[in-house]
Amino acid sequence: MFSLFAKFIPGLFSIGGKLIEDKDKRNEFAFKALELTNVIMLKMLETKTYPWIDGLVKLAYASEQIIKGLFRPIGAALMFAFGVYSELNQISLSEPIKYMLFGALPAWGVDRGLDKRKKEPRQDDW
Repeated sequence: MFSLFAKFIPGLFSIGGKLIEDKDKRNEFAFKALELTNVIMLKMLETKTYPWIDGLVKLAYASEQIIKGLFRPIGAALMFAFGVYSELNQISLSEPIKYMLFGALPAWGVDRGLDKRKKEPRQDDW
């Protein structure tokens, strides 16, 4: 959340800085932009929440990583299942499409094995 504001606000004010031609006004605008950024950051740091809300936020971030990790295996399994379904119901597909559908699951398995070999140990920041 902090990184979002840290990246968004200076970028937003850099557009305004390019539109102002007077150097003194541009410097004043840049100073006000930094001052506003600091005020927002301080307000965010002073915000108090309940511990269960912090837990829900951490759980949301963790579940996002889990769900993202499941997109490829579930997608590969669905593609393979559609390939089997089309063969059983004699749905005509072109040869490249068949190769893609039947190769999705094995390709994911090989890719996963390669990822596991080269993956560095994770260091959580919280």
